[in-house]
Amino acid sequence: MAKRAEDKDIELLINVLLSPEADPARVHIAEKALLEVNSRFAIPVLPARLATLPPLNAGGKTIASVLAKLGNEDAGKALVRWIQTAAEDGTDFIQTLKPLSKTPPLRAWTAALDPTVLFHN
Repeated sequence: MAKRAEDKDIELLINVLLSPEADPARVHIAEKALLEVNSRFAIPVLPARLATLPPLNAGGKTIASVLAKLGNEDAGKALVRWIQTAAEDGTDFIQTLKPLSKTPPLRAWTAALDPTVLFHN
């Protein structure tokens, strides 16, 4: 389901992931499924949901990992905005994100990791 997920499928997985009442096993399955998402339907669903989450929380980190993997410019911008709002140091988390795409749409990503760019966190 996750690899060819449509926006409604992605929303369902995110809802389970972020639900405080969800069974931990279901949360784990939702997390694993989200990490397999490589669908065009993930944009704009994931950035919109990420923007509503506190910086660097567990659910947001999963969504951010998916966005980094997608390698889309909009995904990269949403990811950078989310990390920049963090009060704590996000360096360790940023280093775990490995964008699969080396294409130009990740300019925002590269700029966020550039030590010469002012980066609030």
